[in-house]
Amino acid sequence: MKAGKPLPDMKFTLSMLRLMSAWQPKRWRICALKAQQKEAVRYGHKYSWLVRLVQSGTSWAAPEDVERISTATTDTKLAAQQVKDLAVRNKRPKVVTADSRYRDKHFLGAFAGLENTYALVRLQNNQKLSQEPQPKPEGSLGAPLKHGVDFQLTAIPREVDANEEFLLGKQNVRVRVWNKLHFKRLAKVTGSVVCVEFLKEDGTPRYKRPIWLFWTGPVEIDKSARFMPHVPVAICD
Repeated sequence: MKAGKPLPDMKFTLSMLRLMSAWQPKRWRICALKAQQKEAVRYGHKYSWLVRLVQSGTSWAAPEDVERISTATTDTKLAAQQVKDLAVRNKRPKVVTADSRYRDKHFLGAFAGLENTYALVRLQNNQKLSQEPQPKPEGSLGAPLKHGVDFQLTAIPREVDANEEFLLGKQNVRVRVWNKLHFKRLAKVTGSVVCVEFLKEDGTPRYKRPIWLFWTGPVEIDKSARFMPHVPVAICD
């Protein structure tokens, strides 16, 4: 395999910290907060936290930016602005991870013009994306096509672009990658779909469902794939 770009050495995560506040002015969004299904409903404010993982394999994180989500914006719009601000003040390579609610046009669209700032967002198991469109015949009328054949995670229509197995500690991990994919609502951001599976000793999957991710960074699997299992992928719920 060809050598990839240098591995980003700074990892960032976006997470929602749900806090209570005794003072609740009307200009802020008042939300019903409930972490567990059987937990009593509380009312408070929502905050968007951008934090830096200080050490791999631990839960320690250093806050980079904290913003209260007002009624004038949404979770993903505010998170997108936080990412843009981070890219301006920090030029080092970095990865921003988020849960599947952040796979919309507002958040992922923020990465379209950024350098050295990549997104790693979790996908739902039934997610549908699009492949690259076929070129229009020469001389044909109309605008160029934006979307190609559907790419459905439950019935993937093409062969994998990269496939690798390696040890993560004592755990065998298999990573498969399909490149040049995009969301229909966001054709300008092209990325890769990554499937991460933890395997038993006999090579069968340890868990019923794999982890599906959308990755906007370098496509080389030899370095990117080994990096991805270290990244928390379910941090915003």
